[in-house]
Amino acid sequence: MRTALPAVGSAGMTLAQDDGALSPTPSVQAPLLNFQKPEVPSLTLPKVKLPELSVQGACNLLAGGVAGAVASAITCPLEVVKTNLQSRGSAKMGLGPLGMARKIVAESGVGGLYRGLSLSMMGIIPTRACYFWAYGATKGALTPAIGDGPATHMLSAIGAGGLSSTVTCPIWMVKTRMQLQGGNVLDTAGKIVNAEGVRGLYRGLGASYWGLSEGALQFFLYEKFKVAMQAANARAAGHSVAEQVTTPPARAPRPAPRARTARSER
Repeated sequence: MRTALPAVGSAGMTLAQDDGALSPTPSVQAPLLNFQKPEVPSLTLPKVKLPELSVQGACNLLAGGVAGAVASAITCPLEVVKTNLQSRGSAKMGLGPLGMARKIVAESGVGGLYRGLSLSMMGIIPTRACYFWAYGATKGALTPAIGDGPATHMLSAIGAGGLSSTVTCPIWMVKTRMQLQGGNVLDTAGKIVNAEGVRGLYRGLGASYWGLSEGALQFFLYEKFKVAMQAANARAAGHSVAEQVTTPPARAPRPAPRARTARSER
């Protein structure tokens, strides 16, 4: 009689009892389940290259400052007329823009239309220089990572606006106080710091961040129109070159025959 007994210490074998004798008997192993670890896709972020000092960056800085100065000089009369129209005393006169401009010229001369130009230059030149440098640097850093598209243009404009607003906020604060209270730059800045601390130079900075969307939309449309106009100019140049190649050159007119004279007939 054979009786299967479990064997201790032997894997895959059992002991069978046969008339008092034990003999090994092979056992049946259960199949093992093979669980494979699922592959998790790796997330790679685009590498953004930090802006570096370059000749192009210096050109953007200089061009932005000069453009801001020229634009401020051209539009200064409009700002003066607008400020006078917004005042309460001028509102009661019922004057329009042209009437207000004539009134300013009659009272203060043509120079009255450029009142406060130096203070505007003090704020607009560093603001525009910083803005256009930051826009070019941010665009150059983002383009290799995410391409030259709307996202790059809008993010670059937001970054440039945020940086220029943060850097030049004290300048605009001092400029505004000088327009209201007079004085020079150092005295006005010292009074603000003594009365309100350094944070007083950055009053209104949070509100200026809300206007960053305007710059993002402006440069988004600017880049779109620039690309469209460049494509139109390229097509026009291509047509003109094709016309020059396909059009045969004009033949020179033949000289008219000389009239015979009596001497030549002889």
